[in-house]
Amino acid sequence: MKLNVGLSRKVGEPNYGARGASVVGKERDYISPSAITTYQQCPQRYRFKYVDGLPETIVSSALSFGGAIYSALEFQFTELLCGNKPPSQDQLLDVFQEAWRGRATEYEDIRFGKGEDHNSLSSLADRMLTAFQATPAATAADTVIGIGIEEELRRELIPGVPDLLARIDLLTTTSDALVITDFKTARRRWSQGQAVEHTRRAIEARRFYPAPSPMNCPTCPFRSECNAWTGD
Repeated sequence: MKLNVGLSRKVGEPNYGARGASVVGKERDYISPSAITTYQQCPQRYRFKYVDGLPETIVSSALSFGGAIYSALEFQFTELLCGNKPPSQDQLLDVFQEAWRGRATEYEDIRFGKGEDHNSLSSLADRMLTAFQATPAATAADTVIGIGIEEELRRELIPGVPDLLARIDLLTTTSDALVITDFKTARRRWSQGQAVEHTRRAIEARRFYPAPSPMNCPTCPFRSECNAWTGD
């Protein structure tokens, strides 16, 4: 797992890798990358989460880790935009740990991957944040004007297709552009062609079915509901 930084685009360029906030459905007129990814992993999980609205009591350690890293990055840029000095490594790790504890309180069970535990992920966070602070992105406010952190962005990308609703990590300006930067803790970068249109049509057609996977099922918060499901 690594921290991908500098995935920046000028406004107007599609970025299906942005973290999303919701999903296309009967009562919604927008779509998000996170919901699309959920459907691609398992249509049944998508249904339980976005259509039936079932509560999630289980979360994967990867999701908790990513959220805690984002909290540390948000703290970094908030301090810079306020005109303060960059936070120290210890300060960033404190923010990471506080965000992790928040996840542990929110969910009944954090499911760790093979060979993982809280200590190993804390060490990984230390290495990732150290690497981040050595990048130009860590001091972006020194060279550009920051104008937004964790900003919600909604716009039409393709006529006739629901709006894309996403939450943007960092908005900055240069002398000639508005730049969107998205940070990722995934093992690989998002690709640009993620079958968005195909997935949207499948969702609207209510094609929900289990997609068993040794990678996704162990950390799925809806395992009990899925095992009890007998079809519509």
